[in-house]
Amino acid sequence: MSTQQIHQLQASYSPGEDRILLKFNTTDGVEFQFWLTRLFIKKFWPNLVNTMEVNVQQQAANPESAINSDANIKEQVLGFMHQSAVENANFSTDFEPSKAPCPLGEEPILVHRAGLYAKGVNSFTLSLHPEEGYGVELGVDQNLLHLLSKLIHDAVAQIDWGLTIQIPGVDGDSDDAASEDDEQQVRQLH
Repeated sequence: MSTQQIHQLQASYSPGEDRILLKFNTTDGVEFQFWLTRLFIKKFWPNLVNTMEVNVQQQAANPESAINSDANIKEQVLGFMHQSAVENANFSTDFEPSKAPCPLGEEPILVHRAGLYAKGVNSFTLSLHPEEGYGVELGVDQNLLHLLSKLIHDAVAQIDWGLTIQIPGVDGDSDDAASEDDEQQVRQLH
């Protein structure tokens, strides 16, 4: 399947399913819906955080710069980039369901496999796939990566899963990006 560009996304917790429903609208007007389980989030979150951290390192003009040699500076820069992406996002516009048929079906797909691959500095491909059948490859930039992390982070924070996920530079100590410890909320981005 060709890479789509995300136009709008939303994450909400479904108590009946005990899963997070992640919806995407693309610039082509196509909608994709995915169920994210606790186990999936626990396994995927470190990859998401690592990708954001590596992106910060790649943006440093000099490989020996302070960003690449000092973990605290890297975390502060990551936090600044995250806050900047969130402050410039539009969370007030309602999610617009697609009028076109969903190419993967009307029911959300249970994500079994996922990948997050760098295509270059600030350019990534997010792949989401079921155990069997077709999935999707979505083009994301640095800002969408940060916004996706915020939506997932905020949804998990409202759920009694005993799972704490952290965004380095935003949530404080980031040694455990996803750790066991600790109402339905809908977050959306347009």
